[in-house]
Amino acid sequence: MRHSESSLSINSLFLHFLFYFFKEDLYFNRTMETVYRYFPVILLCLSFHLFSYAWCSPMDVYGKVVELVSPGEEYLDEMSVRSFFKLLEKRVQCPGVSCEKCLSVQSVDQLVGNFTSTGGLLHNEGFFRVAAGCCLYLGSPSEACSAVRAGRWGDETDHFIHEITGYDHGDGHGDMESSGIETLLHNLKKHYKPDQQYDQHCLTGQDILEEMNDGGPHNMDVVFGYIVYHALRGDCMTARALPEEDYFLDFIFNSFGSDNITIHELEGLMKSLQLGGIHEEDQEGHKDDHGHDDHIDHDHSDHSTVSKGRGGRSGGDAFRKSHEEGYHQRNISSWELTCFSPEELIKIHGLNGSSLSRSDVARLSPALVQQLLSGACNSISPPTGPLDQLSTTE
Repeated sequence: MRHSESSLSINSLFLHFLFYFFKEDLYFNRTMETVYRYFPVILLCLSFHLFSYAWCSPMDVYGKVVELVSPGEEYLDEMSVRSFFKLLEKRVQCPGVSCEKCLSVQSVDQLVGNFTSTGGLLHNEGFFRVAAGCCLYLGSPSEACSAVRAGRWGDETDHFIHEITGYDHGDGHGDMESSGIETLLHNLKKHYKPDQQYDQHCLTGQDILEEMNDGGPHNMDVVFGYIVYHALRGDCMTARALPEEDYFLDFIFNSFGSDNITIHELEGLMKSLQLGGIHEEDQEGHKDDHGHDDHIDHDHSDHSTVSKGRGGRSGGDAFRKSHEEGYHQRNISSWELTCFSPEELIKIHGLNGSSLSRSDVARLSPALVQQLLSGACNSISPPTGPLDQLSTTE
């Protein structure tokens, strides 16, 4: 029996119990005695109904894929798998060169060991394993094809799953955080080519989670399955938009309205970051120690080089005032209100996430300074960045 049929049977049972209850309810003139008598039955029916509803998600996406590549069939056979791979390879592009086509029925055994021995039928359990391998291919076709040729597609897929979720393949069905889904979609950006025949809404990670109808932790197998399903359809998918690497340094210099920063403005910058032993309370204490009445003849000219910025402002005031002026004179960029995660900063700068060299950290420094200056990460619920509801044309 297919899962959809079993779900219908459970739903029918649920409706029959409810009908019986209401019939008896009318017979007993809707007394509370009837409610108490049938309350366990109602609770049992609701439990069955909710269980079947939550249980349908993995089978649901598998059924959608089967219907897409082999309408009318119940499972993916060898011919269906061949069509599946052919359609998936059409969705991949390599800038300047043609992408290698390496997915074949024979390569499935690297992911699902018993595929050939079962007569070439890819059941739902094996499908989700293949879906993870296909997500690796969609994000990095050359890496996936090298693994396929070396007979290591399964090993590379395990490594890929661990990078995305933190789980090893042997750990069972792990959960995927929203950041993992964003990483998956970000990986598709370079090589995935959606269907351009019509203008369409681009699916975000949130859209996919809502489609999964899963409010709790997100089963990583189902996420892989849904992404592959939408890739087969040619749907536009997009990760949360990220700024260019230069944005952070531009933010800092734009705050001063110049391509250069004076030593006085550097002082103000460091004061804002509470660096260099320069703090607001120190300045206040300095003013108190130099009361005008007590030191009326004291020459303050020696302090001008460290307390005045452009136009005679103190370093801290110079930074704050110039930043506020620039902030209101231009349209506020939504990046300025965004608290970026470490993973996102790594992606923006195109760095290797496993380790950072001295030069890598130096490249990240403007981003860290910008995050401190903007105060974006001080918010309890920081904005998630610019609106990602883009169409294919946009």
